[in-house]
Amino acid sequence: MTPYEAVYGQLAPSPTSYIQGCLKVQVVDQVLQNHATMLAHLKENLHQAQNHMKQQVEKHCSNRKFQEGDQVLLRLQPYKQT
Repeated sequence: MTPYEAVYGQLAPSPTSYIQGCLKVQVVDQVLQNHATMLAHLKENLHQAQNHMKQQVEKHCSNRKFQEGDQVLLRLQPYKQT
């Protein structure tokens, strides 16, 4: 559930796609074209940022497989060991 859904109780409105040249008013047509271009750039930047964060996380991860009965040492750093 997104924060928008929690507050308003419905799905967030999604911007509709724009078909270039479908409007008769040139100023509105230009504004919508700029809006569509901006959304495309934002989506691309978000995708690149997500990929970069994923690569940074995966640098420090290693796959470990344990068998039943293996003894492992668990690190409880953030919690008081009681």
